[in-house]
Amino acid sequence: MHQGFLVPHVLAPADQVLLPRTTAFCLLARRFPDSPAVARPDLLTPRPAGPTQVPSLNPVCVQSGDRLFWYKAGRLFPETQIKNREIKHRAAPIPEMPISIEKKTPVGQIELLVLNRDNPSKANAMTSIAIIVPVRNESRFIRRTLEALVNQLYPADKIEILVIDGQSTDGTPEIVDQMAAVNVRLRRIDNPRRWSSAARNLGVQWSNGEIILVVDGHCELTDRHYMEKLVTAFEKSNADCVGRPQPQEVSGASPLQQAIAAARSSPIGHHPDSHIYSDKEGFVPAISVAVAYRRSVFDKVGLFDESFDACEDVELNYRIDRAGLKCFFAPEIRLPYEPRSTLGGLFRQLVRYGRGRMRLLRKHPETWSLKTLVPALFVVGLFVGLLGSFFFPWCAWIYAATMLIYFLIIAAASIHASKNVSSWQAAFWLPVILVLIHIASGWGQLIELLRPVRRNPYKT
Repeated sequence: MHQGFLVPHVLAPADQVLLPRTTAFCLLARRFPDSPAVARPDLLTPRPAGPTQVPSLNPVCVQSGDRLFWYKAGRLFPETQIKNREIKHRAAPIPEMPISIEKKTPVGQIELLVLNRDNPSKANAMTSIAIIVPVRNESRFIRRTLEALVNQLYPADKIEILVIDGQSTDGTPEIVDQMAAVNVRLRRIDNPRRWSSAARNLGVQWSNGEIILVVDGHCELTDRHYMEKLVTAFEKSNADCVGRPQPQEVSGASPLQQAIAAARSSPIGHHPDSHIYSDKEGFVPAISVAVAYRRSVFDKVGLFDESFDACEDVELNYRIDRAGLKCFFAPEIRLPYEPRSTLGGLFRQLVRYGRGRMRLLRKHPETWSLKTLVPALFVVGLFVGLLGSFFFPWCAWIYAATMLIYFLIIAAASIHASKNVSSWQAAFWLPVILVLIHIASGWGQLIELLRPVRRNPYKT
């Protein structure tokens, strides 16, 4: 018995063949007895995948002895996992490396190659990476981001870039399609459900990489060895997922953006348990920082929860922690993100984050902590204390003293954060932004508490 794969014949050297990354009619079998494998042409319905559409959803069947295997969307499934030709579970990704040919088996009009992976000397052991880029209306930054990704100094046949577009209206799809036309590693997939959680799931389902990396469309990647460092972090830690610093310090930032970046990195500008602004290497809880995952992680804990409009990564990462999987924090793969350019944009962003945190608490009550609810309690205190001051003099004194202490803390944090900005205009915005962060986060938590969103309103 051989351990190998069945693939359609492709042009390659006499003793090698490179498995195609996205071939909608690829026939594969995990294990097969010595009896010849037989394709089921009645079930073979190939549909080529263009740069702007998802590969064929139609499963393809291969019979090996008395066993059936199904290939669908880059995954291999035993017959027991098929019901009404719909895939219910995922299996391991298709390997993409040179493999020696064991024998050829003609099947109908399709020539299948039985490939043997037992000879490591002929196999390219580089880890394959699937980069998922969820976007919606990112025309200002998407070209810069994608150029940085396609120019990585990592084997081209080991990287695939999937831009999952949430029905953008600003020309983002056209930019992606233009770049995909000249780069086979890049493709766009439509996301009719719009939300990032749905986009991430599409990326996981339609990718083949052994490691799945999530990158937003508005990041600033300047390190061409980034993918190599990411794989190194996985290899030296043997972790299930890897986290990174995500500062908001980018080149060409306006004074307001500099202030937002400095305020968000302040100890009172983000969740106190987050490692997202840390610079210390080591194993940490995944909940706040994991962004790259081994594919096996999704087999163990499931996909992203699509009822989340924000913090879907936090919710998935919490399940990773709960399952006892390991997360390694690697400062060398830091990736700066573009901060919001207006106060209104920052406010809306943090309201979404606040709602996501409350949704996490509703789904997983065990995540409750006073630190998480501080923003909501702060907003309640602002209004209740102000109202009570009109009726009770003692309440006015307590309210005034509390607000004085709060603004002293804001002033101290602003002075400390001002060392990270380059102009007095940016330093001027710091206290305003810190207060806005607290109010917006708390307001989002209260809105979600009083008017929860339980499902994605966008239809597929």
